[in-house]
Amino acid sequence: MKNKIFKAATLICLAVLFSLFLFSGCKPDVTPDGKDNDNTPPAPRETITYTITEEKLYDQIKGSMFGQMAGVTYSAPSEFRANGFMYDLANLRPWKPSVINEGFGQDDMFVDITFIDAVKEYGLDCTTKEFGEAFRASTYGLAHGNKEARQILQTRYLNEDGEYVYYDAPMSGHYSMNQCCEDIDWAIECDWVGMLFPGMVERAADMSYRAGQVIGYGEGILSGNYISALHAYSFFAENVEDLFLRAVAVLPEESKNYKIQMQVYGLWKNSVSFEDAWQIINDEWLYVERCPECAGSNAMNITGYLNEAYSTMGLLYGNGDFKETMDYAMRCGQDSDCNPSTAAGVLGNMYGYDYLAEYQDGIWVSGINNTLKFSGTEYTMPLLVDTMYEIAVESLNTYAEKTDGGWIITDYKDVQVYEVPLWPNMPSVYITVEADNRF
Repeated sequence: MKNKIFKAATLICLAVLFSLFLFSGCKPDVTPDGKDNDNTPPAPRETITYTITEEKLYDQIKGSMFGQMAGVTYSAPSEFRANGFMYDLANLRPWKPSVINEGFGQDDMFVDITFIDAVKEYGLDCTTKEFGEAFRASTYGLAHGNKEARQILQTRYLNEDGEYVYYDAPMSGHYSMNQCCEDIDWAIECDWVGMLFPGMVERAADMSYRAGQVIGYGEGILSGNYISALHAYSFFAENVEDLFLRAVAVLPEESKNYKIQMQVYGLWKNSVSFEDAWQIINDEWLYVERCPECAGSNAMNITGYLNEAYSTMGLLYGNGDFKETMDYAMRCGQDSDCNPSTAAGVLGNMYGYDYLAEYQDGIWVSGINNTLKFSGTEYTMPLLVDTMYEIAVESLNTYAEKTDGGWIITDYKDVQVYEVPLWPNMPSVYITVEADNRF
């Protein structure tokens, strides 16, 4: 009886999803005046070139990994201790270089490795389904969107042929099954994506979308697309404003991600104080939340768009200073270890490890234990950096021109919006599944 009910519910859900797709994405091939489109090819896009050496590539990838580790461990005591109000930095413990090793147990770091391993196995064309299969096999502890996605992937259902089969991605991140699909999860785990595509913002957004569907949907993926774009361009950005403007261009203007990010930028550009800007953002966005653990119950907000706006506030108001950037992002509150980690990782990518080794006498990176392994993996920090470098080399050998000691990268001067399906403006739908067999 349960199987018949579940089968009927599944068919109804699929019918609804098909209807949404049918009526939301189909547009006639006509011009604005109602005439048939003559299929005139668009004008060629202007290109821009970048150059990067092998040494610089390695240094910047390493800098990003260490930046993320420093950011998440420095800010760890503040996580969700300030919801709807600013975090008081006086409550922080004193920083010691050895604290960075707590990062080996942070999901900001170890979840990335599962996806990196999938690219290592399946290549740069790794599919959403393949990313999902890798995530299904993970064993480390998870929460929110990550936890729901893996539970879905590890659940088997009875199909029409009478066989028990696993759910695959992208259903694991779809709003009809994963109520946490707009949470911050993908945004804090996608940093590696941009590092594989130096200067290639649109390629980074494409891989972010393919992998992000494992965990999120719509706005939840767009938060990751933005962070991936920041990392991709950070290899060549002149300053944090230049970096922001190129990365934000991948976001659709109708999305919450774009609106809140541009609101932050406008406040900063108009010299609104950090405190006043933070208040304006919170007054408008604090209760814009669909996560069932947060929505309508208290001031906690775990959405990707609000928390990544805090990362942007750190970058812009920090004006490129590593510690100031972490402090501003942390003071914003909410997921206030992940947000400084994101911002510090972007700056680490922009400046490189050699810079961090000298900044404030290297206190943020010098305490690393190179023999420790990230939770649930066999990766040490040196192995992680080496692996990321090897895949980035593969990417550059594929999409750039190899030269003696480096590459010439050709990309477009303008950045096109990367469109993704958004959660329809309807009440959330949630399917409960009885697990007949677990992975």
